[in-house]
Amino acid sequence: MKCRPPGNRDPSPTEAAECLPYLEQQIALLKPKIMLAVGRIAAQNLLHTDKTLGNLRQQVHRFGAASVPLVVTYHPAYLLRTPTEKRKAWEDLKFAREVCSVSSVKLEAEFARVDIRPMHELDIL
Repeated sequence: MKCRPPGNRDPSPTEAAECLPYLEQQIALLKPKIMLAVGRIAAQNLLHTDKTLGNLRQQVHRFGAASVPLVVTYHPAYLLRTPTEKRKAWEDLKFAREVCSVSSVKLEAEFARVDIRPMHELDIL
């Protein structure tokens, strides 16, 4: 969700579901290389799971029809309350950068394999 419900409470499943189509539209338009789910609420709603944030970290998840790589990390407010976890968040950000780099290299390799010669130059049976 892009905003917190009144009283800073966790959003209900219904509230999260109502926002999802808008988010999916925006992601389809932006075509991100990677998504970063910041905090438990974002991660659980995007991934449709009740797993803990700790169990979702340090792995690549996929989101939506485009199967966008999604990495999970801690919410900044949590890190302000628990500074000892900042190292883990830093590891998550480095992991996300690595995933993004690998994705870019794979895309470049795929593009390099595409034969872009004009049709009349291709050997077609």
